[in-house]
Amino acid sequence: MSRPLVVLLVGLRAAGHPPPAPTAATVPRVPDLGFVDTDTGVWDLGRGDPFYYGTPGDVPFLGDWNGDGVETPGLYRPSTGFAYVRDSNDFGPADRSWFMGIPGDIPLVGDWDGDGIDSFGVYRNGTVFLRNAQTTGFAEIEYRYGLGHDIPIAGDFNGDGIDEVALREPATGYIYLKHSHVNGAADEFFRWGEAGDLVVAGDWNADGLDTFGLVRPTEDVFLWRNSNSAGESVGTLYLDDPIGAPIVGYGGTLESTAHVSMVGSDRIASGWGTVRVGANRVCYEVLTKETLVPTNLQLIGPLWQPRNVRNHVILQYPDS
Repeated sequence: MSRPLVVLLVGLRAAGHPPPAPTAATVPRVPDLGFVDTDTGVWDLGRGDPFYYGTPGDVPFLGDWNGDGVETPGLYRPSTGFAYVRDSNDFGPADRSWFMGIPGDIPLVGDWDGDGIDSFGVYRNGTVFLRNAQTTGFAEIEYRYGLGHDIPIAGDFNGDGIDEVALREPATGYIYLKHSHVNGAADEFFRWGEAGDLVVAGDWNADGLDTFGLVRPTEDVFLWRNSNSAGESVGTLYLDDPIGAPIVGYGGTLESTAHVSMVGSDRIASGWGTVRVGANRVCYEVLTKETLVPTNLQLIGPLWQPRNVRNHVILQYPDS
């Protein structure tokens, strides 16, 4: 039986006073969700073709390394402490590399000074080391935070344009937020997720605030919230056999549009619902009351960009 697709229309948060003219690097963007197979070095960012980058055992991440507003691959090689970054989402050698950290450090990527360009850092046994340049050198920011077993996650969790470091306690699911790069306790904390979840951060609704999402490998789903607080997820994305570590970043605008046929007799949620169209199946979740769907909609901005707009689409349709 055919199922309807749903289209996402994302609204930016209104402000009381006009903000400064945005640049490509400062406009809030809804990120893509991709996966990196760390055993093979294959990157699948949810758009374009998968590509190879790195070697088995490298730790992958995405960052805006040149301030163009697009996030591209980076790698941290734990065996040597080297970082390797690339300015395009395709196969090829690193455009820049540098040494920072020691074997076993956990890499961090973020815009630590608000200049629109991401740089690097590491988390080592409860200490954060951050540097604002993509070069070898000593950390410019250093402070104690958390315990050695915590998992660090970078993001702009208060919407000030500067990324901070959050910590997640994997055994309990507690997330600790700190809104400054200084020694001290967390400013706030809450519990979200379960043991075994793979937690990431992103601006899922383009309001300028990073919040948390998670991949639950036991159910092949992605869940997310639009506020930094405990509670139920605001959406469910069903994944088609994901392989590797989840990775989040904005990969650029969708260059083409397409039309999909809607079956008017089918019914879906009138609130925020999600669907995924794979090669052989459609997964969707009904979140609110049922309503009829328009019969012809244009794909103008999927939440996670499709690799093939004709048969691999993730869309949302808001209540009118």
